[in-house]
Amino acid sequence: MKRNVDTSQGVFLVAATLRPETIYGQTNCWVHPEINYIAIRTSQHGIFICTQRAARNLSYQDFTLEQGKYEVLATFLGSELFGLPLTAPLTSYPTIYVLPMLTVQESKGTGVVTCVPSDSADDYAGLMDLKNKVCSKNHFKKNKTNKFSIV
Repeated sequence: MKRNVDTSQGVFLVAATLRPETIYGQTNCWVHPEINYIAIRTSQHGIFICTQRAARNLSYQDFTLEQGKYEVLATFLGSELFGLPLTAPLTSYPTIYVLPMLTVQESKGTGVVTCVPSDSADDYAGLMDLKNKVCSKNHFKKNKTNKFSIV
């Protein structure tokens, strides 16, 4: 079902972090290809995309009009977000992209993870794995310049 949704306040793929000082080095954003994500309307911050668990938690932190309740505007798999261009605050890159990572957990944070390979060995390894083992299952392929493109 299609709805008219006011996006004038923005649509945000919200990531939780315990290390905000690393945001300056963000190169991409990770989501799990098989996790269900939802879009919810917030009371003052536009539309958030996160897991259902995170939406429930946000509703108890005054992000929604009524405590404990949230309106689901859309649902989709993480794989549907792959390649989505994002603007990440404070990073030096004008655009970053959503990429797949199988270790993202639905039960932690928002199900959306910032990638900072300079500060996280897991992020660096994830990027190298994606670069070296690209296959059609991941919906990515290398082009002639050794960069990724969406299949």
